[in-house]
Amino acid sequence: MAVLYKNKDKVKITEDKFNNVIVLKTEKGKLIYYFLAAWEQESEGIKTQEEFIKYIEEIIQKLNLPLSIEIM
Repeated sequence: MAVLYKNKDKVKITEDKFNNVIVLKTEKGKLIYYFLAAWEQESEGIKTQEEFIKYIEEIIQKLNLPLSIEIM
C-alpha cells in the first residue's frame, strides 16, 4: 500500500508501534491525497516490491504532468 500527497501539504511524518502517520495540512478544509494498493494474488497483478515501486513512480509521473488539451 502507498499514500501519495503533495510535499507542500506535509506537516510531519510520525509513527508508533502499529502505525505510520502522515499529518497533512488542509486547504479550505480539504485534503488531497491518493491511495494505492496491490495484491500479489490478483491475476496479472503486481507480484514484487520492485514492480510496485515502478507502478508508484509511473503514477507520480502521471500526476505531475500538466493537463494538455488540443482543440482541432
